[in-house]
Amino acid sequence: MKEKIAERLAETFEKLEELKSKINESDSPDDLSGVVAEIREVWKDLRYELRVSVHSYAVEKFRHLYERLEQVRDRLEAQGVDTSELDEMLSDINDTIKDLEEAVGTPEFEGKVKEAKDLFAEAFEKVKEIVREREEVLEAKVLGYESVILKNLNLLPPLLASTVAIFPILFAFAYFLSSKLFDRAKNIAITYSCGMKNLPIALAIAIMSFGTLTALPIAVAFAFQMLTAVAFYRIYRAKGGGLSV
Repeated sequence: MKEKIAERLAETFEKLEELKSKINESDSPDDLSGVVAEIREVWKDLRYELRVSVHSYAVEKFRHLYERLEQVRDRLEAQGVDTSELDEMLSDINDTIKDLEEAVGTPEFEGKVKEAKDLFAEAFEKVKEIVREREEVLEAKVLGYESVILKNLNLLPPLLASTVAIFPILFAFAYFLSSKLFDRAKNIAITYSCGMKNLPIALAIAIMSFGTLTALPIAVAFAFQMLTAVAFYRIYRAKGGGLSV
């Protein structure tokens, strides 16, 4: 757009130079009046074209904002959020942008701009409201998980006992078996591959597939897995070289 405006200004200045020559060549008041009338027409056309360019640029910016809102709506919808109110707002905004495109270069454009700004403000406020509500829901879920744990504290002793046992058993079994069959590098790799579990994925599967209570053993396991891994690191270090191979 900037290039187009610059090109139009250059054309206007060239035209004005021609009119300047005509003024110098004018021999009568009538000739001079004719040149003045031409100058007025040139400036009138230029003002109109500049106004159209500015209006078109504003419409382009509004369209870009509209597309961003559509992307936000799509992401929220993919997350299972009800976006029906936001859909209606987007429909109104799209209609207003179409009205803006038709009003480019006219006095009615400014009024349509104000209407578009108000609609965008309402839509962005609605997005903030949806995000706040979603954060509150997630917070409630977290508090729900804490409540489940507090209500089942009696399960913690057996869980602690089994977790304390399972990780040392896994590490020790892999360590002693692989140390007899493989060299030091493979022994380290096999020991940690057998002993370390992807607990974040296990936690997500447990919560999504079986409910909150099934996440309790995995939550307890987070602490003891790392402690066991550190213990075997000290064993390798005591034998020389740490985990370096």
